[in-house]
Amino acid sequence: MTDNHPEVASVLIGDKERKLKIGPAAFRLASIKYDINVSTEELSNPSMALLAQLAWIGCLPDEPDLKEEEFIILMANSNEGEILSAVGRSLARMTEGLSALDASGEKKGKGRGKK
Repeated sequence: MTDNHPEVASVLIGDKERKLKIGPAAFRLASIKYDINVSTEELSNPSMALLAQLAWIGCLPDEPDLKEEEFIILMANSNEGEILSAVGRSLARMTEGLSALDASGEKKGKGRGKK
């Protein structure tokens, strides 16, 4: 995922600006590398613990070896409200982007082969 994806949200975590890339690739990376799976039900009403975990998941595309425990310590020593706000923005952008697609993965209202 590059920085121009709509779900990217920047936030200061620890001593550096990090880009939260909470999107399909980040969720897949969390599943493959850490066996973490987040359901759409959990996303619809996330707990505080899940929001913290989503912040970490959002950092994985740029820092795939960042351990969750290390991240949580960085987060605890940062502006947690700002981080959680960035998670919310990133999730909202991801949801908006996904809802703009139809079942085939095409943008809604744009038929294949139609002019």
